[in-house]
Amino acid sequence: MPMSNQNPKITMIKKPTNDPSSDNTALPIPVVSKSLLAYLHEVFPDRVPTLDLSEREIWSKVGQVQVVRHLENIFSQQKFME
Repeated sequence: MPMSNQNPKITMIKKPTNDPSSDNTALPIPVVSKSLLAYLHEVFPDRVPTLDLSEREIWSKVGQVQVVRHLENIFSQQKFME
């Protein structure tokens, strides 16, 4: 895959946590492309699981979709920042 010569803007966010005593340092936000999101939507579709899946597999799929949604939110923020 060809690399872009652009220097993407990297911003910082605080790590999400439910533990008030944990280190809440800033993390760099990755640059998320539209093509990456299209690929992830194909690989990890957001749809109701089938009945033949185990509970563990269902929760795994839920986690996959949550990651894709998180990256969609980052993508939306990037578009807003441009």
